Amino acid sequence: MVVQMRSMSGNSARAGFILLIVGSLIIPIVTAGNPEAPSMNVSRDREFIAFVEEYADTFYRYHPVRGPEFGIHTYDRTGLDNMSPASLAAEDASLVAAEERLAQIPKGEISPPLRIDYDRVHSNIAYRRDELEITKTYTKNPYYYADIIQVGLLFQILFDYPGTTRDSRLITVLAQLDSIPPLMDNARLHLQAVSPELNRYGITSLEDTKSFISTDIRNYFAGSHLPDGSLADPILDQKIAVATASIDRLIRHLETLERRPGEKPSFALGESGLYKRFTLKEGLVFPENDPFTQVSADLYAELNRSQAQFKEIAAEIDPGRDPRQVWAEIEKEHPSPGELVDVTQHQVDVIRQFLSDADIISLPGDEDIRVQASPPFMISWMATAWSTGPFEGKPAPQAVYYVSDPKGILPDDEGNEFLKNFVTAEMWSTCAHEAYPGHFVQGYALKRIKENDIDTGRLSLVPVSNIFAPFSYYEGWAVYSEQMINDAGFRPGPDRLADQKYRLGQLSDKIYRLAGAYAGIQMHRGTMDVEGAREFIENNSYTTPEYAAILAERAAYEPDFILYAIGSLEFMKIRDEYKAAREAKGLPFSYREYHDKLLSLGQYPLPVIRQKMHDDVESEQVPAVLSSSEETGGDVMSENTTGTRAMATPARTVWTFAPGALFSRPPLCAWDTGIPEPYSVGPDNVPNFKGWFNNSFYRFCPGQKFYYNTFPTLNPYRPTTTKRTPAMTVT
Repeated sequence: MVVQMRSMSGNSARAGFILLIVGSLIIPIVTAGNPEAPSMNVSRDREFIAFVEEYADTFYRYHPVRGPEFGIHTYDRTGLDNMSPASLAAEDASLVAAEERLAQIPKGEISPPLRIDYDRVHSNIAYRRDELEITKTYTKNPYYYADIIQVGLLFQILFDYPGTTRDSRLITVLAQLDSIPPLMDNARLHLQAVSPELNRYGITSLEDTKSFISTDIRNYFAGSHLPDGSLADPILDQKIAVATASIDRLIRHLETLERRPGEKPSFALGESGLYKRFTLKEGLVFPENDPFTQVSADLYAELNRSQAQFKEIAAEIDPGRDPRQVWAEIEKEHPSPGELVDVTQHQVDVIRQFLSDADIISLPGDEDIRVQASPPFMISWMATAWSTGPFEGKPAPQAVYYVSDPKGILPDDEGNEFLKNFVTAEMWSTCAHEAYPGHFVQGYALKRIKENDIDTGRLSLVPVSNIFAPFSYYEGWAVYSEQMINDAGFRPGPDRLADQKYRLGQLSDKIYRLAGAYAGIQMHRGTMDVEGAREFIENNSYTTPEYAAILAERAAYEPDFILYAIGSLEFMKIRDEYKAAREAKGLPFSYREYHDKLLSLGQYPLPVIRQKMHDDVESEQVPAVLSSSEETGGDVMSENTTGTRAMATPARTVWTFAPGALFSRPPLCAWDTGIPEPYSVGPDNVPNFKGWFNNSFYRFCPGQKFYYNTFPTLNPYRPTTTKRTPAMTVT
């Protein structure tokens, strides 16, 4: 399996159409609509946008380690997050003040697009206040503190930011190292009762953090210089020693808690806690009285469907073997040490070319992502993509897709064993998740939104900021990308067996996420413990027992893991609904048009995305004639003046009508009178379009071809008559 892990984590204007039918030509003429402009107070818009900018600035002041990933470096040199009781109280007071100030901006007086941003800010304030006042994750989860250190230091070595050097970033790192001892002291103060599961993982993550600091940070900045030109190694070593000693003190404290007798607290958020997290932070919608029964049933049903697909494909490969045996053979196929980067880069390039050739999504033209071997401290993260945020300076540092090639890090025998985590057939889906069209493409889209909508003052920071970004959006998009390329027809090559293996790889990843999401919900509801979750994942997926244990543990310390599956399924529903709505109106569906439009909206909650995409279809004007083309030949009956019927072979124009197109006609020839009007194709797909030739009524389904016949000028049966062409108007 390929393991992906990180240690951190109005009314629309509608134009009128007039169709002029001249001979065999159909000419659509657009007439100006007269929409009523929405009420809008420009000064209120500016006030709200300024408020959001100040709110974001305050957030980064209290959480400086979160700025660099967004491209904000204002508070880089202030150290790590301050978790002292005084700082937490001050942050909570700032949120109360922000809530009061937001209430002074009447939502109804800002423009409609900003009202959605208003709701997101309001929910974010409520979520952060709940974290500080009620949930208090910082008192329950030791990983919270390891994550602060890892994120802060990592973003100082990931990229050479514009205007910085290694020496200048060292100054930031020295300030962060100075922040670690007080951070660890506050962690010991806050962490007085911790569940065994979170305690064990916290100790492991803190040990990893110590190694990261003492080995990787030291090696990265070795030979750097201080502003006075002196070598920085002595002071760096000193600060590393003090920082790691403080981490050791926290580890010993956690070990004491583990040995302390008495009942231990549960890691579970509880149904109400999970509901608050997913509604306030994510903007998801669940029934308030029973929030997770239906979503659990949906996840379980999708798990069963995916398992059935897996078994069917496995039977195609070898009908005489159990699906697990078939997959076990495929898992043996993986790169060797030293080959992983080249194999991954090839897969990234092939997928990118497919997306371009098949016109699935617009791809960045001025940035790309390159595969590189992970540094030693990242080896357990397996496969992760990194790119700079929308507010980073230009030129943007190179985006990197790190994969954990063990060559030079582990002995060859251990390296071969380690690379069983990189099943070649499964790596295709991981490349789609991390690079194209997943995280990298979605992150690039945020930069375009920043330029087109934020810089122009049309929107606030909300749709691009990591403060408001729902986990279910950006990880849901990445997992959706795995499924999407398969749905769009991607195949790794002409070989049928290679295709079957790829599809099993994609399904294997999907299945373990579905099983993990289902089990994660039950764990946090209190109906399943970690061991029960491990057993469920192992028995209902094709992963190893070891990885099933990792997934169960992850769902305990990181409940957002549940959202990988929920988010991806929501993206699938949004796409299917959008496609069906367009087809109901007789409009074509384009993958590229859909994906470009969706990503241009920004990182909103998925219910907001669904509504925006629905509104887009509803507001789109349906052309009366979707297409027309010239054809010749084809016999048609015509009526002559004596009432007898004869055959003619005219040229004809082919019309394809859309549902919802309404027509009225002026009086025509005498033999056309008496026809009911208007003629229409109903939006409910009722075939009720009626023609008017020869007193006949023609009934058509939406999208069906309609042949309008242009008779020859010299008709032997009607020599003095030519067919007059009516004008048709969309009403």
